[in-house]
Amino acid sequence: MRRLVLHIGSHKTGTTSIQRFLDVAGDEVFARTGLRYVPLQRRTIAPIDPRAGDPETLRRAGAIARDEYLEHVCRGDADRLVVEEDLSWVFEPSQIDAMLGRLHAGFGDIRIIAYVRRQDQHLVSHYQQGSRFPLTTAVFYGSQPTAIPAHAAHHDRYLDYHARLLPYVAQLGTDRVTVRVFDRERLEGGGVVTDFLALLGVDRARSAIDPDSFDNESFGKTTAKLGHLYNLIPDRQIPSKRIAKFVPDDPKLTIARRDAMAIVGRYADSNRHLATLFGSSQPMFSSDFSGYPDDATSDWNADEVALALGGLRRLMRARAKWSGIDVEAAPVLPEAVRALRRQAQRGTIPSEDEVNDLLLLVLARLNAIELGRQDRADAAPIRSI
Repeated sequence: MRRLVLHIGSHKTGTTSIQRFLDVAGDEVFARTGLRYVPLQRRTIAPIDPRAGDPETLRRAGAIARDEYLEHVCRGDADRLVVEEDLSWVFEPSQIDAMLGRLHAGFGDIRIIAYVRRQDQHLVSHYQQGSRFPLTTAVFYGSQPTAIPAHAAHHDRYLDYHARLLPYVAQLGTDRVTVRVFDRERLEGGGVVTDFLALLGVDRARSAIDPDSFDNESFGKTTAKLGHLYNLIPDRQIPSKRIAKFVPDDPKLTIARRDAMAIVGRYADSNRHLATLFGSSQPMFSSDFSGYPDDATSDWNADEVALALGGLRRLMRARAKWSGIDVEAAPVLPEAVRALRRQAQRGTIPSEDEVNDLLLLVLARLNAIELGRQDRADAAPIRSI
């Protein structure tokens, strides 16, 4: 009877670190467990249809696991190990049932592993990920230059962990579904890779490769806010990592303590039900919110604006040179933006909305340069925020 161990995320719980470890240590894990790791091949075999062209369907009913991906997982005769956080976008019970049905055609023993993160921490990190480019995350949550999106009912489809995992339990039972909390205080050895290896029965101390050498850090505040603004422009050309090289590597966006507590309070019943479902008498998550400030840090300050504009100006000139566009005959930044930069350098800035509108204008013109357009001076944001 073939075995399948299927790690389904969630996002922002160290999944990339696990994948990177398995990319280099998959053979070692196979030798110790008999599970053959299925590497990511998203460019050729995407795991899901995210229905990104139909945002309302994604928000209402989630993604669909692709048949060709499930067939790829089932191929061969070895036991399989799959680590694919994109499967956490499959949250409609009928779609989960269909996915498991297809997998049961290839495996007699299926085990699900899911990592969950307290909802406030998850939302801050997951929403920030959406600033990196037009990902499924940006379609699901939207893009505004803030630390978290305004609450919408469809967010519950991802953040209500009890509802999202219940279909797996209904199909397989609690003994075949393992839920782990992404919290260094609770993870085996304080790290997600070590914790995951322990679930597979692999002793970290006997691993030839250091599990803690893999990480996937989030962007700082300036890059995240610019990324959310850039998502408002169609036909985006520039990877957010390129923008990050030209702007400050500052602390991350965060929310106020009261807002974090309100988010967790919204899912208090769900979290209790999840703990009960898996036989735990302890709360699912920590009640410590001391890491948050009294006030959110999501608005621009003058120093950030001055540094962001300076970095964007350098990036525009570099990309113009690469595109063969002459920017010497006219200023790279329009007068309104140059005035904002001078104001910021003096320590004052206008309202948050005015700053965002001007930064959006800069990003639109930067995108025009990347497209090789000589008429960049006429490039304007598609819509104001």
